[in-house]
Amino acid sequence: MVHGNNVTGTLQFLAISKLSIERKHSDNTDDRETLTGSLRPTSLSPEATAFLNIIVIRMLRDSVHEVFQSGVTAITSLQAAVKKSLQSPSQIANNECCQLNVNDLTYSTRFGKPISENYACERISPTVTDDPERLSNDVVTVMKENNRQIPQIKWQYYGTEQGMMTIYPANKQNGCDIYDNRYRPWYVETKSPHPKNIVIVLDNSGSMRQNHGGRTLMEFAKESIKTVLYTLNPNDKVSVISFSDAVRLPIGSGRPECFGERLAQATPLNIDHLNDFLQSLPIDDSTKYLAALNTSFDLLIASRPTNGENRDQVILFVTDGKPDDDMAVSSTDSVEYVRNAAILKMIIDRNNEMGNKVSIFTYGLGSDVDSDLLEAMATQNGSAYGIFSANKFYNCDWPSHISNSS
Repeated sequence: MVHGNNVTGTLQFLAISKLSIERKHSDNTDDRETLTGSLRPTSLSPEATAFLNIIVIRMLRDSVHEVFQSGVTAITSLQAAVKKSLQSPSQIANNECCQLNVNDLTYSTRFGKPISENYACERISPTVTDDPERLSNDVVTVMKENNRQIPQIKWQYYGTEQGMMTIYPANKQNGCDIYDNRYRPWYVETKSPHPKNIVIVLDNSGSMRQNHGGRTLMEFAKESIKTVLYTLNPNDKVSVISFSDAVRLPIGSGRPECFGERLAQATPLNIDHLNDFLQSLPIDDSTKYLAALNTSFDLLIASRPTNGENRDQVILFVTDGKPDDDMAVSSTDSVEYVRNAAILKMIIDRNNEMGNKVSIFTYGLGSDVDSDLLEAMATQNGSAYGIFSANKFYNCDWPSHISNSS
């Protein structure tokens, strides 16, 4: 939160300076000037009005610059302290935020909850790596100094790719058994600064009813895709579609029709719409790849940048089975061979329309997938087609591992 008290006070002064005090004469012969409760604007010349407007604009500019510069200074000092800390053996373990006793904290109007400015606390991912990097006490000292000198700053935190997050000031947190900083939008945006156009393609065929550890493959897939959706930031664009006998688009039930024509900006409202669609998906019958992939490219083409903006173009393809698209076979080749060849040819042809800029990530759930086909879809036959090692194929024998693929 940015507090502009000085600016507000000056603006109030200028407003009052443009008002006159009404003179009220009494009935007595000796006129007395008294103050009334009503103030009315003085008529100012255009030149005076323009002059006052210039002063206000300059003050606003200077105030915003001061606030921005103070934030840059705080980040720079914190960055230097973190770099030094990671090279130091004197790392410390702070209290876990979830384990704090709220009675040991003091309510802060600035932060809107009970806190302690005396120390930091940690949120640790359930899948944190062994012996994760921690910050030294010197970093917390810098956080304290930032907090003291710059009242516009609120929370300061640092998250690692190992799943460890340090927060200052310390405050009570819930849900630490499911929290992972690596899936938060602020972390993902930092790790992947380019805005992304993403189509998430989910197989909702009958085989997704398969049960693993008391949960269906569809439940695992929905949970993982939801995690992906809520790690996006508003600079990204996204859609979710499903496929079985036919392709389902995220339209209807109050969702805008444009969701079926192009990707949506990943704003909180749009992400909620897409997640509602995701959670409402039924389980159908067949597993027809071709229509789903064609629709994915249609959405990417309809949403591609027209101003030269550098956007990653991505298809995430999640399935648990082999394709069963109808194929007319006029040669000695098997139906499976002809079907797979048609899928790969279509991918290559459609990607040519996009200048070979689309990366495809394929995720196989369970053990019934065609791993060779999914890998071929991801590599798109290699660098000759403009697709390099950024494309990956994951075969998740245990579906609970899908959210950990990276």
